Amino acid sequence: MTNDMLRLGRDPMREAFNLSVWESVETLWAFAFSGVHLEALKRTRQWFEPESAFDVMWWVPAGHRPTTEEGLARLELVRQGPTPEAFTFRRRFPAPD
Repeated sequence: MTNDMLRLGRDPMREAFNLSVWESVETLWAFAFSGVHLEALKRTRQWFEPESAFDVMWWVPAGHRPTTEEGLARLELVRQGPTPEAFTFRRRFPAPD
């Protein structure tokens, strides 16, 4: 991802991104809020400015592999407020039909 970040004009030493695809919001929740990952989340404020830490989720068609560009675009969308195109754990939207 570092090469993608540089190509997009972002400093990989000042930002951290994680892009992963999950089968459901529930399976992501179970991973994110348990075990070692939960311990890391508790330290987020030590590593990042509170306003810079954002999570974004969106539904993707089966077999689609989101790109870094797509993830960053969705991150910008959710910063304006959750919508079906970009949402958070706190404000979720159902999968499209």
